[in-house]
Amino acid sequence: RMKINLALFERLEAQKEALKKKLKIPENIRIDVALDMVHGVNDLARSIADLYPHKKSIAILGAQASPIKEVAVGFGKLGFVVQELPVSFAHNDEQTLAVAWEKLRKDTLFVMGHAVEPLTGAIYPFDWIRREAPKKSIFSLIYQSPDSLKKGLIIPQTPWEGIVADPLWGGEESTLSLVLKGERCQGETMLWGEPHIS
Repeated sequence: RMKINLALFERLEAQKEALKKKLKIPENIRIDVALDMVHGVNDLARSIADLYPHKKSIAILGAQASPIKEVAVGFGKLGFVVQELPVSFAHNDEQTLAVAWEKLRKDTLFVMGHAVEPLTGAIYPFDWIRREAPKKSIFSLIYQSPDSLKKGLIIPQTPWEGIVADPLWGGEESTLSLVLKGERCQGETMLWGEPHIS
């Protein structure tokens, strides 16, 4: 006879609903938690890839630092084509970005990247990506570091967006990351239960 501990699941769901109300997250946005930023980005990207196994290309927005860089490398090892969209922080060059955007492979599943460049604090052109991606049925996966959260939490505005927000840098105390999913970003998380709510 097998026993399933539903109390942990129910408690986690109640905590997520309470957090959703506190942050005033719209009803159509799913909220999850991840053990840390790496788990959050990886879990979000892989859960979407599981939903669309016929799409075998992804893109990153310019050169990316951790954890995006490592997740992209991991997808490359799984046989995905990893494309890089050019980003210039010196001047806002939407023309070059638009040309590269049109050259993305037809089976591009998502574009992922940081909201803010970690070393310089420069803002990636995710507003442009968020506007254009749904037109091609491409997901936007944005990682918000604690520094970028100072500018405010990004809330998915289209069904094609997923956000991983990291409230604090890791250290001696581990912190959970918040994962917000638009209506089409509804892949299942790979880990839930006691580690989330302990």
